Amino acid sequence: MKMVTVIDGHEFEFHIQQNHQELRIEYDGNQVMADCVPLSNGSFSVLLNGKSYLIKLYANDGSVEVTVGQQKQIIQIKDETRLLLEKYGFKSRELNHVGEIHVPIPGLLTHIFVKPGDKVEKGEKLAILEAMKMENEISAPVAGMVKKCHISEGTAVDKGELIMELDI
Repeated sequence: MKMVTVIDGHEFEFHIQQNHQELRIEYDGNQVMADCVPLSNGSFSVLLNGKSYLIKLYANDGSVEVTVGQQKQIIQIKDETRLLLEKYGFKSRELNHVGEIHVPIPGLLTHIFVKPGDKVEKGEKLAILEAMKMENEISAPVAGMVKKCHISEGTAVDKGELIMELDI
């Protein structure tokens, strides 16, 4: 099966074939063989080049959070169907503004808890919007990394205004 991964904005094409617990992965003219044993939901033991790795996968709205040991990486995977849809011009997630955080109601942006480069989890508190003497928490709709903050603390905002962007 042909797939493309997007890691830190770079696309990598690879082919993967699975025969029971054995995986054959081809990328950039290289071929890698690995044994993969499912341990529990989203956890796998992978034997690659004589070394054993514990890998955890967490699917999150079109991206996958991959943890190998203590290293965590968010990647996007495009399978053959998605690549075909994009080829024929159907909107991708980027064109649908996924990862953009907009103001839900007019008010005053009193606190911003993140800055560009911060990694955030789905549901994590990003900012506080004060409206009608009430504090409204604005949370991350998806996991990702804060790409850009468009509005600073203490700014009056209108409904629909772009607060920040997440790179997912």
